[in-house]
Amino acid sequence: MPHSKIKPYYLFTVSALICFYLLPVSSFSQEDCAAKIQEAQRYYDQGMIDEIPAMLAPCMAEGFTRTQKIEAYKLIIMSYLFDEDQFEAERTMLEFLKKYPEYEIMPNDPVEFVYLFESYRTASVFSFGLVGGINLTDPRIIEPFSTFDLSEATLKNIIKPGFQVGLGVERYISKKILLNLEAYFSFNQYMFSDELRSEQTGSISYVTFREQLYKIEIPVTISY
Repeated sequence: MPHSKIKPYYLFTVSALICFYLLPVSSFSQEDCAAKIQEAQRYYDQGMIDEIPAMLAPCMAEGFTRTQKIEAYKLIIMSYLFDEDQFEAERTMLEFLKKYPEYEIMPNDPVEFVYLFESYRTASVFSFGLVGGINLTDPRIIEPFSTFDLSEATLKNIIKPGFQVGLGVERYISKKILLNLEAYFSFNQYMFSDELRSEQTGSISYVTFREQLYKIEIPVTISY
């Protein structure tokens, strides 16, 4: 038997119909979830808190925007707290903090939510990192010395590049004060050059001096 082939026209028609039916469903789902959170807020204001978690559960995985999802989490947590279900309130708060660790308390957040939120540490206790970079050493000449006559010689210092590498550790010693401790190996170098031009003979004489410094540094800084 000859194999039947699906014509491109029919394939395009079927794909268009699928998109036509799926897009309105998605739009309706978002609008429905937006209505759900408004309804949940009315329930919360009226003290009918038992139905709020189940009401918002279908939209928590998909359907809310980021802002709506944060408000939904707040409503669910507050519902558990007023229902004296501390276990579920803490479980939901942990889930909320995992998804939004950067969340900052808003002025209109309920006191009970703030109290539970602040009972968790959202900032890391210790942070470790690598420190590295380049440096340029430009020495300041306090008093010049030279093998040549200083009245005739030209003296100059030359900036040379160096580097430093090491480790750093940070710790918050309070909510707004950060202590930073670093330990790194540092390499610095620079050069001096003396030049003497003889007008009588037309000769040029040079003397150069290069110094290299190897250091271990342990800087401590505090940031507010």
